[in-house]
Amino acid sequence: MRENLSERQREILNILLNKESPITIGEISKLLDVSNKTVRNDLDRIEEFLLPYSNIKIEKKPGVGTWLYADECSRQFIKELVIKDCDYIEPWSSKERQFYIIQRLLRAPESITMQMLADELYVTRATIYRDLEDVEKWLDQYELKLNRKQKCGIEILGTESNWRKAAAEILVALKKDEGIKKVINNQQKNYDNGVKSCMDYNNVKQLIPDIDFQKIGEIIGQAEEKMGYLFSDEAFTCLLIHIAISMERLKHKKDIEMDKKQLEVIKGKKEYEIAEWIAGKIEEEFRIAIPEAEVGYISLHILGAKIQENTYLVDDITNDLLDDMDLSIVKLANEIILLIGNILSVDFTEDERLLIGLVLHLRPTINRLKYGLRIRNPLLTEIKEKYPSIFGASWAASVLFEKHFGLRVTEEEIGYIAIHIGAALERQSRKARVVVVCSSGIGTAQLIATRLKKRLQN
Repeated sequence: MRENLSERQREILNILLNKESPITIGEISKLLDVSNKTVRNDLDRIEEFLLPYSNIKIEKKPGVGTWLYADECSRQFIKELVIKDCDYIEPWSSKERQFYIIQRLLRAPESITMQMLADELYVTRATIYRDLEDVEKWLDQYELKLNRKQKCGIEILGTESNWRKAAAEILVALKKDEGIKKVINNQQKNYDNGVKSCMDYNNVKQLIPDIDFQKIGEIIGQAEEKMGYLFSDEAFTCLLIHIAISMERLKHKKDIEMDKKQLEVIKGKKEYEIAEWIAGKIEEEFRIAIPEAEVGYISLHILGAKIQENTYLVDDITNDLLDDMDLSIVKLANEIILLIGNILSVDFTEDERLLIGLVLHLRPTINRLKYGLRIRNPLLTEIKEKYPSIFGASWAASVLFEKHFGLRVTEEEIGYIAIHIGAALERQSRKARVVVVCSSGIGTAQLIATRLKKRLQN
Protein backbone atom coordinates (compact mmCIF):
# COMPACT_ATOMS: atom_id res chain seq x y z
CA MET A 1 0.00 0.00 0.00
CA ARG A 2 1.12 3.58 -0.63
CA GLU A 3 2.57 5.63 2.22
CA ASN A 4 1.36 9.21 2.43
CA LEU A 5 3.79 12.07 1.95
CA SER A 6 5.16 13.84 4.97
CA GLU A 7 4.20 17.44 5.71
CA ARG A 8 7.57 18.70 4.41
CA GLN A 9 7.25 16.65 1.22
CA ARG A 10 3.83 18.19 0.70
CA GLU A 11 5.36 21.63 1.12
CA ILE A 12 7.97 20.84 -1.55
CA LEU A 13 5.28 19.59 -3.89
CA ASN A 14 3.27 22.74 -3.23
CA ILE A 15 6.33 24.86 -4.11
CA LEU A 16 6.72 23.00 -7.41
CA LEU A 17 3.00 23.35 -8.14
CA ASN A 18 3.20 27.12 -7.81
CA LYS A 19 6.47 27.64 -9.70
CA GLU A 20 6.24 28.24 -13.44
CA SER A 21 10.02 28.04 -13.90
CA PRO A 22 12.69 25.64 -12.55
CA ILE A 23 13.84 26.04 -8.93
CA THR A 24 17.17 24.78 -7.56
CA ILE A 25 17.50 22.36 -4.65
CA GLY A 26 19.46 25.06 -2.83
CA GLU A 27 16.53 27.49 -3.13
CA ILE A 28 14.09 24.89 -1.80
CA SER A 29 16.42 24.05 1.12
CA LYS A 30 16.61 27.75 2.09
CA LEU A 31 12.82 28.12 1.96
CA LEU A 32 12.32 25.11 4.26
CA ASP A 33 15.48 25.56 6.35
CA VAL A 34 16.73 22.02 5.69
CA SER A 35 19.82 20.55 4.04
CA ASN A 36 20.20 19.93 0.29
CA LYS A 37 20.46 16.20 1.00
CA THR A 38 17.09 16.23 2.79
CA VAL A 39 15.47 17.97 -0.19
CA ARG A 40 16.98 15.40 -2.60
CA ASN A 41 15.65 12.52 -0.47
CA ASP A 42 12.22 14.16 -0.32
CA LEU A 43 12.18 14.66 -4.08
CA ASP A 44 12.97 10.95 -4.56
CA ARG A 45 10.03 10.11 -2.30
CA ILE A 46 7.71 12.47 -4.20
CA GLU A 47 8.79 10.92 -7.51
CA GLU A 48 7.96 7.49 -6.14
CA PHE A 49 4.55 8.77 -4.99
CA LEU A 50 3.76 10.21 -8.45
CA LEU A 51 5.05 7.20 -10.39
CA PRO A 52 1.58 5.71 -11.23
CA TYR A 53 0.44 8.93 -12.90
CA SER A 54 2.08 9.00 -16.32
CA ASN A 55 1.07 12.62 -17.03
CA ILE A 56 2.82 13.93 -13.91
CA LYS A 57 6.61 13.94 -13.54
CA ILE A 58 9.35 15.73 -11.66
CA GLU A 59 12.05 16.88 -14.07
CA LYS A 60 15.62 17.61 -12.94
CA LYS A 61 18.37 19.24 -14.99
CA PRO A 62 21.85 19.99 -13.59
CA GLY A 63 22.63 23.67 -13.61
CA VAL A 64 18.97 24.56 -14.31
CA GLY A 65 16.91 23.19 -11.45
CA THR A 66 13.84 21.11 -10.71
CA TRP A 67 10.29 21.55 -11.97
CA LEU A 68 6.97 19.75 -12.19
CA TYR A 69 5.93 18.50 -15.63
CA ALA A 70 2.11 18.43 -15.63
CA ASP A 71 -0.77 20.10 -17.47
CA GLU A 72 -3.42 22.16 -15.67
CA CYS A 73 -5.77 19.22 -15.20
CA SER A 74 -2.98 17.11 -13.70
CA ARG A 75 -1.96 19.97 -11.37
CA GLN A 76 -5.55 20.18 -10.16
CA PHE A 77 -5.49 16.44 -9.64
CA ILE A 78 -2.34 16.68 -7.47
CA LYS A 79 -3.81 19.49 -5.38
CA GLU A 80 -6.95 17.53 -4.60
CA LEU A 81 -5.20 14.21 -4.13
CA VAL A 82 -2.26 15.39 -2.06
CA ILE A 83 -2.66 18.92 -0.75
CA LYS A 84 -6.32 18.99 0.23
CA ASP A 85 -6.70 15.35 1.23
CA CYS A 86 -3.68 15.08 3.47
CA ASP A 87 -4.11 11.88 5.39
CA TYR A 88 -6.68 9.67 3.70
CA ILE A 89 -7.18 8.63 0.10
CA GLU A 90 -10.45 6.83 -0.57
CA PRO A 91 -9.74 3.41 -2.14
CA TRP A 92 -11.27 2.64 -5.51
CA SER A 93 -14.21 0.24 -5.65
CA SER A 94 -13.90 -3.07 -7.48
CA LYS A 95 -15.77 -1.67 -10.52
CA GLU A 96 -13.54 1.40 -10.65
CA ARG A 97 -10.44 -0.81 -10.54
CA GLN A 98 -11.81 -2.99 -13.34
CA PHE A 99 -12.54 0.09 -15.44
CA TYR A 100 -8.98 1.32 -14.86
CA ILE A 101 -7.50 -2.10 -15.75
CA ILE A 102 -9.48 -2.28 -19.01
CA GLN A 103 -8.46 1.17 -20.24
CA ARG A 104 -4.88 0.53 -19.06
CA LEU A 105 -4.68 -2.70 -21.09
CA LEU A 106 -6.31 -1.10 -24.13
CA ARG A 107 -3.71 1.65 -24.34
CA ALA A 108 -0.69 -0.48 -23.39
CA PRO A 109 1.74 -1.04 -26.30
CA GLU A 110 2.97 -4.27 -24.65
CA SER A 111 2.09 -6.73 -21.88
CA ILE A 112 1.49 -5.47 -18.32
CA THR A 113 2.25 -7.57 -15.27
CA MET A 114 -0.23 -8.07 -12.44
CA GLN A 115 2.35 -6.59 -10.07
CA MET A 116 2.44 -3.38 -12.13
CA LEU A 117 -1.34 -3.09 -11.92
CA ALA A 118 -1.26 -3.87 -8.19
CA ASP A 119 1.33 -1.14 -7.61
CA GLU A 120 -0.62 1.41 -9.65
CA LEU A 121 -3.87 0.69 -7.80
CA TYR A 122 -2.28 0.13 -4.35
CA VAL A 123 -3.83 -3.31 -3.86
CA THR A 124 -2.49 -6.85 -3.67
CA ARG A 125 -1.89 -9.12 -6.66
CA ALA A 126 -4.68 -11.37 -5.33
CA THR A 127 -7.12 -8.45 -5.65
CA ILE A 128 -6.00 -7.81 -9.24
CA TYR A 129 -6.40 -11.52 -10.01
CA ARG A 130 -10.02 -11.40 -8.80
CA ASP A 131 -10.71 -8.21 -10.75
CA LEU A 132 -9.36 -9.81 -13.92
CA GLU A 133 -12.17 -12.40 -13.84
CA ASP A 134 -14.73 -9.61 -14.29
CA VAL A 135 -12.49 -7.85 -16.81
CA GLU A 136 -12.52 -11.02 -18.93
CA LYS A 137 -16.33 -11.14 -18.80
CA TRP A 138 -16.50 -7.50 -19.94
CA LEU A 139 -14.08 -8.15 -22.82
CA ASP A 140 -16.13 -11.18 -23.92
CA GLN A 141 -18.92 -8.79 -24.99
CA TYR A 142 -16.57 -7.53 -27.69
CA GLU A 143 -15.07 -10.91 -28.56
CA LEU A 144 -11.75 -9.88 -27.03
CA LYS A 145 -9.62 -12.22 -24.95
CA LEU A 146 -7.25 -11.67 -22.06
CA ASN A 147 -3.96 -13.37 -22.81
CA ARG A 148 -1.93 -14.22 -19.70
CA LYS A 149 1.71 -15.00 -20.41
CA GLN A 150 3.67 -16.39 -17.49
CA LYS A 151 6.56 -14.09 -16.45
CA CYS A 152 5.60 -11.67 -19.25
CA GLY A 153 2.26 -10.22 -18.27
CA ILE A 154 -1.28 -9.65 -19.56
CA GLU A 155 -2.48 -8.32 -22.91
CA ILE A 156 -5.71 -8.04 -24.88
CA LEU A 157 -6.09 -10.12 -28.04
CA GLY A 158 -8.71 -9.63 -30.76
CA THR A 159 -9.53 -7.97 -34.06
CA GLU A 160 -9.01 -4.27 -34.69
CA SER A 161 -12.77 -3.81 -35.13
CA ASN A 162 -13.54 -5.31 -31.73
CA TRP A 163 -10.69 -3.37 -30.08
CA ARG A 164 -12.25 -0.16 -31.35
CA LYS A 165 -15.72 -1.12 -30.11
CA ALA A 166 -14.32 -1.73 -26.62
CA ALA A 167 -12.35 1.54 -26.63
CA ALA A 168 -15.47 3.42 -27.74
CA GLU A 169 -17.45 1.89 -24.89
CA ILE A 170 -14.83 3.05 -22.40
CA LEU A 171 -14.90 6.59 -23.77
CA VAL A 172 -18.71 6.69 -23.77
CA ALA A 173 -18.64 5.57 -20.13
CA LEU A 174 -16.35 8.52 -19.35
CA LYS A 175 -19.01 10.80 -20.85
CA LYS A 176 -21.12 10.29 -17.70
CA ASP A 177 -18.66 12.45 -15.78
CA GLU A 178 -18.40 14.83 -18.74
CA GLY A 179 -14.80 13.76 -19.37
CA ILE A 180 -15.37 13.66 -23.14
CA LYS A 181 -17.31 16.93 -23.16
CA LYS A 182 -14.48 18.72 -21.37
CA VAL A 183 -11.99 17.53 -23.97
CA ILE A 184 -14.30 18.42 -26.87
CA ASN A 185 -14.81 21.93 -25.55
CA ASN A 186 -11.12 22.45 -24.72
CA GLN A 187 -12.04 23.29 -21.14
CA GLN A 188 -9.26 21.37 -19.44
CA LYS A 189 -7.74 24.59 -18.10
CA ASN A 190 -10.86 25.23 -16.05
CA TYR A 191 -11.31 21.62 -15.03
CA ASP A 192 -12.42 21.53 -11.41
CA ASN A 193 -14.84 18.64 -11.12
CA GLY A 194 -12.74 16.62 -8.68
CA VAL A 195 -10.08 13.92 -8.69
CA LYS A 196 -11.98 11.18 -10.51
CA SER A 197 -13.32 13.54 -13.18
CA CYS A 198 -9.77 14.76 -13.74
CA MET A 199 -8.62 11.15 -13.99
CA ASP A 200 -11.34 10.61 -16.60
CA TYR A 201 -9.87 13.48 -18.61
CA ASN A 202 -6.41 11.91 -18.36
CA ASN A 203 -7.83 8.52 -19.43
CA VAL A 204 -9.35 10.11 -22.54
CA LYS A 205 -6.07 11.81 -23.43
CA GLN A 206 -4.11 8.59 -22.84
CA LEU A 207 -6.41 6.50 -25.04
CA ILE A 208 -6.58 9.20 -27.72
CA PRO A 209 -3.71 11.68 -27.24
CA ASP A 210 -3.18 14.73 -29.43
CA ILE A 211 -6.54 14.57 -31.20
CA ASP A 212 -8.45 17.82 -31.70
CA PHE A 213 -11.95 16.76 -30.62
CA GLN A 214 -13.30 20.25 -31.15
CA LYS A 215 -12.23 20.31 -34.79
CA ILE A 216 -13.79 16.89 -35.42
CA GLY A 217 -17.00 18.16 -33.80
CA GLU A 218 -17.02 21.15 -36.15
CA ILE A 219 -16.66 18.86 -39.17
CA ILE A 220 -19.60 16.70 -38.00
CA GLY A 221 -21.64 19.87 -37.45
CA GLN A 222 -20.94 20.94 -41.04
CA ALA A 223 -21.96 17.45 -42.21
CA GLU A 224 -25.28 17.87 -40.38
CA GLU A 225 -25.89 21.07 -42.35
CA LYS A 226 -25.20 19.23 -45.61
CA MET A 227 -27.59 16.40 -44.63
CA GLY A 228 -30.35 18.76 -43.52
CA TYR A 229 -30.92 17.10 -40.15
CA LEU A 230 -29.24 16.85 -36.77
CA PHE A 231 -27.92 13.82 -34.93
CA SER A 232 -29.12 13.24 -31.39
CA ASP A 233 -26.51 14.23 -28.78
CA GLU A 234 -25.77 10.54 -28.17
CA ALA A 235 -25.29 9.80 -31.88
CA PHE A 236 -23.14 12.92 -32.36
CA THR A 237 -20.80 11.91 -29.52
CA CYS A 238 -20.59 8.28 -30.68
CA LEU A 239 -19.67 9.34 -34.22
CA LEU A 240 -17.08 11.78 -32.88
CA ILE A 241 -15.55 9.08 -30.67
CA HIS A 242 -15.48 6.61 -33.58
CA ILE A 243 -13.66 9.09 -35.84
CA ALA A 244 -11.18 10.05 -33.09
CA ILE A 245 -10.35 6.40 -32.38
CA SER A 246 -9.95 5.71 -36.12
CA MET A 247 -7.54 8.62 -36.51
CA GLU A 248 -5.48 7.52 -33.50
CA ARG A 249 -5.27 3.92 -34.71
CA LEU A 250 -4.38 4.97 -38.27
CA LYS A 251 -1.44 6.93 -36.85
CA HIS A 252 -0.18 3.61 -35.46
CA LYS A 253 -0.80 1.77 -38.77
CA LYS A 254 -3.81 -0.06 -37.26
CA ASP A 255 -6.39 0.23 -40.01
CA ILE A 256 -9.67 -1.69 -40.19
CA GLU A 257 -10.99 -4.08 -42.83
CA MET A 258 -14.49 -4.39 -44.28
CA ASP A 259 -16.01 -7.14 -46.38
CA LYS A 260 -15.86 -6.04 -50.04
CA LYS A 261 -19.47 -7.02 -50.77
CA GLN A 262 -20.69 -5.11 -47.72
CA LEU A 263 -18.64 -2.08 -48.75
CA GLU A 264 -20.13 -2.11 -52.26
CA VAL A 265 -23.66 -2.17 -50.81
CA ILE A 266 -22.84 0.77 -48.51
CA LYS A 267 -21.34 2.76 -51.39
CA GLY A 268 -24.77 2.80 -53.00
CA LYS A 269 -26.30 4.70 -50.09
CA LYS A 270 -26.40 8.49 -49.73
CA GLU A 271 -24.81 8.22 -46.28
CA TYR A 272 -21.60 7.07 -47.97
CA GLU A 273 -21.38 10.41 -49.78
CA ILE A 274 -21.58 12.23 -46.44
CA ALA A 275 -18.95 9.89 -44.97
CA GLU A 276 -16.68 10.61 -47.95
CA TRP A 277 -17.12 14.33 -47.38
CA ILE A 278 -16.28 13.94 -43.65
CA ALA A 279 -13.21 11.84 -44.53
CA GLY A 280 -12.09 14.47 -47.05
CA LYS A 281 -12.34 17.25 -44.46
CA ILE A 282 -10.39 15.15 -41.92
CA GLU A 283 -7.65 14.51 -44.51
CA GLU A 284 -7.56 18.23 -45.28
CA GLU A 285 -7.48 19.39 -41.63
CA PHE A 286 -5.29 16.68 -40.08
CA ARG A 287 -3.10 15.57 -43.01
CA ILE A 288 -4.03 11.93 -42.45
CA ALA A 289 -5.09 9.47 -45.18
CA ILE A 290 -8.49 7.81 -44.59
CA PRO A 291 -8.74 4.39 -46.33
CA GLU A 292 -11.94 3.31 -48.09
CA ALA A 293 -12.87 0.80 -45.37
CA GLU A 294 -12.69 3.57 -42.74
CA VAL A 295 -15.10 5.64 -44.86
CA GLY A 296 -17.37 2.59 -44.94
CA TYR A 297 -17.42 2.40 -41.14
CA ILE A 298 -18.18 6.12 -40.84
CA SER A 299 -21.12 5.45 -43.20
CA LEU A 300 -22.34 2.66 -40.90
CA HIS A 301 -22.35 5.01 -37.93
CA ILE A 302 -24.37 7.57 -39.89
CA LEU A 303 -26.78 4.86 -41.06
CA GLY A 304 -27.28 3.71 -37.48
CA ALA A 305 -27.47 7.17 -35.91
CA LYS A 306 -30.53 8.46 -34.12
CA ILE A 307 -31.61 11.84 -35.46
CA GLN A 308 -33.53 14.80 -34.09
CA GLU A 309 -36.79 15.54 -35.88
CA ASN A 310 -39.71 17.81 -35.13
CA THR A 311 -42.46 15.18 -35.13
CA TYR A 312 -45.06 17.51 -33.67
CA LEU A 313 -45.94 18.97 -37.07
CA VAL A 314 -47.80 15.75 -37.85
CA ASP A 315 -50.25 17.10 -40.43
CA ASP A 316 -47.46 18.72 -42.45
CA ILE A 317 -45.00 15.87 -42.62
CA THR A 318 -46.89 12.56 -42.30
CA ASN A 319 -47.57 11.85 -45.97
CA ASP A 320 -44.21 13.13 -47.25
CA LEU A 321 -42.31 11.17 -44.62
CA LEU A 322 -44.16 7.92 -45.21
CA ASP A 323 -43.84 8.28 -48.99
CA ASP A 324 -40.06 8.71 -48.73
CA MET A 325 -39.57 5.87 -46.24
CA ASP A 326 -38.86 2.24 -47.13
CA LEU A 327 -42.26 0.48 -47.33
CA SER A 328 -40.94 -2.52 -45.38
CA ILE A 329 -40.11 -0.24 -42.43
CA VAL A 330 -43.55 1.44 -42.53
CA LYS A 331 -45.14 -2.03 -42.63
CA LEU A 332 -43.05 -3.15 -39.65
CA ALA A 333 -44.03 -0.03 -37.67
CA ASN A 334 -47.75 -0.61 -38.36
CA GLU A 335 -47.51 -4.27 -37.34
CA ILE A 336 -45.67 -3.33 -34.11
CA ILE A 337 -48.40 -0.80 -33.29
CA LEU A 338 -51.16 -3.37 -33.91
CA LEU A 339 -49.44 -6.16 -31.97
CA ILE A 340 -48.60 -4.06 -28.90
CA GLY A 341 -52.05 -2.42 -29.01
CA ASN A 342 -53.70 -5.86 -28.90
CA ILE A 343 -51.52 -6.96 -25.97
CA LEU A 344 -52.23 -3.78 -23.98
CA SER A 345 -55.88 -3.54 -25.14
CA VAL A 346 -55.28 0.00 -26.41
CA ASP A 347 -56.05 1.35 -29.90
CA PHE A 348 -52.97 3.16 -31.20
CA THR A 349 -54.00 3.12 -34.86
CA GLU A 350 -55.07 6.80 -34.90
CA ASP A 351 -51.87 8.04 -33.25
CA GLU A 352 -49.92 9.39 -36.23
CA ARG A 353 -47.20 10.74 -33.95
CA LEU A 354 -46.51 7.20 -32.74
CA LEU A 355 -46.31 5.92 -36.32
CA ILE A 356 -43.92 8.70 -37.38
CA GLY A 357 -41.78 8.29 -34.26
CA LEU A 358 -41.48 4.54 -34.80
CA VAL A 359 -40.75 4.87 -38.52
CA LEU A 360 -37.97 7.40 -37.82
CA HIS A 361 -36.61 5.18 -35.05
CA LEU A 362 -36.80 1.88 -36.95
CA ARG A 363 -34.73 2.89 -39.98
CA PRO A 364 -31.48 3.36 -38.02
CA THR A 365 -32.50 0.45 -35.75
CA ILE A 366 -32.55 -1.94 -38.73
CA ASN A 367 -29.18 -0.65 -39.86
CA ARG A 368 -27.68 -1.05 -36.39
CA LEU A 369 -28.94 -4.63 -36.10
CA LYS A 370 -27.91 -5.48 -39.67
CA TYR A 371 -24.34 -4.20 -39.26
CA GLY A 372 -23.79 -5.21 -35.64
CA LEU A 373 -23.66 -1.67 -34.18
CA ARG A 374 -24.35 -1.41 -30.47
CA ILE A 375 -26.62 1.23 -28.96
CA ARG A 376 -26.66 2.20 -25.30
CA ASN A 377 -29.94 2.74 -23.50
CA PRO A 378 -29.28 4.45 -20.15
CA LEU A 379 -33.00 4.23 -19.30
CA LEU A 380 -33.31 0.44 -19.80
CA THR A 381 -33.27 -0.55 -16.12
CA GLU A 382 -35.75 2.20 -15.21
CA ILE A 383 -38.07 1.21 -18.08
CA LYS A 384 -38.09 -2.44 -17.03
CA GLU A 385 -38.74 -1.56 -13.38
CA LYS A 386 -41.35 1.21 -13.81
CA TYR A 387 -43.09 0.07 -17.00
CA PRO A 388 -42.88 -3.76 -16.97
CA SER A 389 -46.13 -4.30 -18.90
CA ILE A 390 -45.10 -1.86 -21.67
CA PHE A 391 -41.63 -3.41 -21.90
CA GLY A 392 -43.12 -6.93 -21.99
CA ALA A 393 -45.55 -5.97 -24.73
CA SER A 394 -42.75 -4.29 -26.71
CA TRP A 395 -40.57 -7.38 -26.35
CA ALA A 396 -43.28 -9.38 -28.14
CA ALA A 397 -42.50 -7.26 -31.22
CA SER A 398 -39.09 -8.96 -31.49
CA VAL A 399 -40.71 -11.75 -33.57
CA LEU A 400 -41.61 -9.14 -36.20
CA PHE A 401 -37.96 -8.18 -36.68
CA GLU A 402 -37.13 -11.83 -37.40
CA LYS A 403 -40.18 -12.18 -39.66
CA HIS A 404 -39.44 -9.13 -41.85
CA PHE A 405 -35.66 -8.84 -41.72
CA GLY A 406 -34.30 -12.02 -40.13
CA LEU A 407 -32.73 -9.95 -37.34
CA ARG A 408 -32.47 -10.56 -33.62
CA VAL A 409 -33.36 -7.46 -31.66
CA THR A 410 -31.58 -6.47 -28.42
CA GLU A 411 -33.00 -5.38 -25.06
CA GLU A 412 -31.64 -1.87 -25.59
CA GLU A 413 -33.58 -1.49 -28.85
CA ILE A 414 -36.76 -2.90 -27.30
CA GLY A 415 -36.35 -0.37 -24.49
CA TYR A 416 -36.49 2.51 -27.00
CA ILE A 417 -39.62 1.06 -28.64
CA ALA A 418 -41.17 0.84 -25.16
CA ILE A 419 -40.46 4.56 -24.69
CA HIS A 420 -42.43 5.37 -27.86
CA ILE A 421 -45.33 3.21 -26.64
CA GLY A 422 -45.19 4.81 -23.19
CA ALA A 423 -45.38 8.27 -24.76
CA ALA A 424 -48.38 7.17 -26.84
CA LEU A 425 -50.17 5.87 -23.73
CA GLU A 426 -49.56 9.15 -21.92
CA ARG A 427 -50.92 11.00 -24.96
CA GLN A 428 -54.21 9.13 -24.79
CA SER A 429 -55.42 11.44 -22.02
CA ARG A 430 -54.69 14.92 -23.40
CA LYS A 431 -52.49 16.74 -25.92
CA ALA A 432 -49.65 18.89 -24.67
CA ARG A 433 -47.93 22.04 -25.97
CA VAL A 434 -44.39 21.93 -24.65
CA VAL A 435 -40.79 22.28 -25.80
CA VAL A 436 -38.38 19.60 -24.57
CA VAL A 437 -34.63 19.47 -25.17
CA CYS A 438 -33.46 15.88 -24.71
CA SER A 439 -30.23 14.14 -25.68
CA SER A 440 -31.71 10.62 -25.80
CA GLY A 441 -33.92 11.03 -28.85
CA ILE A 442 -37.50 11.39 -30.02
CA GLY A 443 -39.21 8.76 -27.86
CA THR A 444 -37.72 10.01 -24.61
CA ALA A 445 -38.59 13.61 -25.43
CA GLN A 446 -42.20 12.68 -26.12
CA LEU A 447 -42.51 10.71 -22.88
CA ILE A 448 -41.05 13.58 -20.85
CA ALA A 449 -43.28 16.16 -22.54
CA THR A 450 -46.50 14.27 -21.95
CA ARG A 451 -45.65 13.42 -18.34
CA LEU A 452 -44.83 17.08 -17.67
CA LYS A 453 -48.26 18.12 -18.94
CA LYS A 454 -49.93 15.44 -16.81
CA ARG A 455 -48.14 16.61 -13.66
CA LEU A 456 -48.46 20.34 -14.38
CA GLN A 457 -52.08 20.78 -15.45
CA ASN A 458 -51.73 24.53 -16.12
